[in-house]
Amino acid sequence: MNADRGYPWLKIPTKLPFDPRYGMMSDTAKAVYLELYCLAGQGDSGGLIASAGGGYVLTNSDISFMLHRDPSTFNKILSELEKAKFIQRSGEGWEISGWMDEQGTMSQQDKREAWKQRQKDHRDRLRQEKETRHQEKEEEEEVTQRSRVTEKETVTEAE
Repeated sequence: MNADRGYPWLKIPTKLPFDPRYGMMSDTAKAVYLELYCLAGQGDSGGLIASAGGGYVLTNSDISFMLHRDPSTFNKILSELEKAKFIQRSGEGWEISGWMDEQGTMSQQDKREAWKQRQKDHRDRLRQEKETRHQEKEEEEEVTQRSRVTEKETVTEAE
């Protein structure tokens, strides 16, 4: 997946199928909910259903087109999801209810940056450890060399 396209994967709560609100929805509404969940993940806008990378908020027409749903029935499905409190209307558009609790407050871009920093720190630590071991080895060799010279001098003096 392209790095600017939001979440590569999402956390779906394992309790979802056992939620009575979910169980009472139509199968179509359940499917659309999961599809909207994926769209929100691609948008990486804190649960707001936006274009990939969060460029703009998707309209009902945009969403129905992207999900290959009939526009004439799509609004009914959104109403069913809203009534069950799985989605809500924000000032900008539709958003997944409880997104931040389920996915975390950090955007995917921030997660990537944090991961890159952890990897860099790890590589730096390994490099430093390698340099330290190399330096210690050189010091040991120098001490061993001095010790050999001292032994030779002692043997030569004793003769």
